[in-house]
Amino acid sequence: MISLYGTGTVDYTAESMINFINICDPIDFTADNVTRWPTEKGRYEGFQKTGSETYGSDFPLDQQTEYSVKVLQGQRT
Repeated sequence: MISLYGTGTVDYTAESMINFINICDPIDFTADNVTRWPTEKGRYEGFQKTGSETYGSDFPLDQQTEYSVKVLQGQRT
């Protein structure tokens, strides 16, 4: 689970968050999916990126909202 919080927070979309996780050197993770639960729809929505292929619609990540990120490999160091 991730959440964005604070005044210096970067504006991310689901795709840009996946890209950031996959290229960020201090983070030893790779990810391929960001999922949210929009209460007005009452169901999960996800964005998947595998290589250059994308599935689903990219969406902006809002501050103080939780998102599920599928970690493919890595560990917290």
